[in-house]
Amino acid sequence: SLDDLRRFPFTTKADLRDLHAAIARGVVERAAVRVAGEPHRPGNGHRTANHAIVMLRAAWNKALRLDWTTTPNPALAVDLFPVRPRKRKLSRDEAERLMASLLQAEDHLRDLVLLLLFTGARKANVLAMRFDELALDDPDGAAWRIPVTKAGDDQTIPLEALEVAILARRRAEVAGDWVFPARTGARRGTSRCWPACR
Repeated sequence: SLDDLRRFPFTTKADLRDLHAAIARGVVERAAVRVAGEPHRPGNGHRTANHAIVMLRAAWNKALRLDWTTTPNPALAVDLFPVRPRKRKLSRDEAERLMASLLQAEDHLRDLVLLLLFTGARKANVLAMRFDELALDDPDGAAWRIPVTKAGDDQTIPLEALEVAILARRRAEVAGDWVFPARTGARRGTSRCWPACR
């Protein structure tokens, strides 16, 4: 049962192999169904269950590559739950309140949110932005080259006049390599910056 698996005392590779052998497709399916139907995740249970299935698939495949198990991946045969695409967008009132609050915000918070909105880049990429990734004076058009995205590829994002103005001001005002530096000189971490934006 799932309770037995939670109590399984695995400390060696042999123990881990025994654990893998005990997890069958049915165990994964029942766990996913339970997560998908949890009442404290209304509307998000299917997404949460799908994420868990995908993560288990990846972890199991890694264990197979490392020779930690020879048991076939039980999550591969488990179907993902159907999900509706999210269609959330800001209402006019929300957009006006956001812009009003940005006018009152500290410079780094305002700049961060505006760059997120205008570039469409991931939060992690914007927080990790470095000045040497920016070509603000390129005659062919300003651009930001992200060296490694979540997909593992590089990506070039064209920059319009407003983004260029924000980044040029930060380049003149901010010391160091990072566009959003932390107090220690490294990049500004999500834990410091993002909660205030939310």
